[in-house]
Amino acid sequence: MAQEKDDKLKKLIQSVELDQPKVDFTATIMQQIEAQESLVSNPALQVLLEKHLVESPSAGFTQNLMMDIERLDKKVVYEPIISKEVWYGVSIAAALLITLVSFLGKSSKTNIDVPPLANNINQLTGKIILQINGLPTLVLACLFAVSTLLVLDYYISSKAKSKTVYEF
Repeated sequence: MAQEKDDKLKKLIQSVELDQPKVDFTATIMQQIEAQESLVSNPALQVLLEKHLVESPSAGFTQNLMMDIERLDKKVVYEPIISKEVWYGVSIAAALLITLVSFLGKSSKTNIDVPPLANNINQLTGKIILQINGLPTLVLACLFAVSTLLVLDYYISSKAKSKTVYEF
């Protein structure tokens, strides 16, 4: 029975082809031998390497690393303190205020003492309103229509982008 096992082992060894070494096999082995000899000849290096042996990573190292990479891949989206809708409301309110003031024209004068800074601001806004009133009505209507369409286009396109679902 032992003879049969030996025969089977010999046949198996004969049927398996021997691995051919790589072309630079001898050079690689010689480099490893020289590296070990340099360790023996340099005891300070050997002590240093023994102190700082390569440690194997923890059991969940790969999983933790992949989770960290996934977190880095996600882009952080910063949200402004004041939303776009609020800014749109403020700009529309300002536009309406300027429009109302320009259509109402001159207001009644009162004898209230106005501080100098408020008087300067009042004069500046009065000049701006006079310039706006000096424009032809058709130009004002076109500017208002174009600006309204631009705001609507921007608002609709930003809503469409925010509804986009990304699938992986």
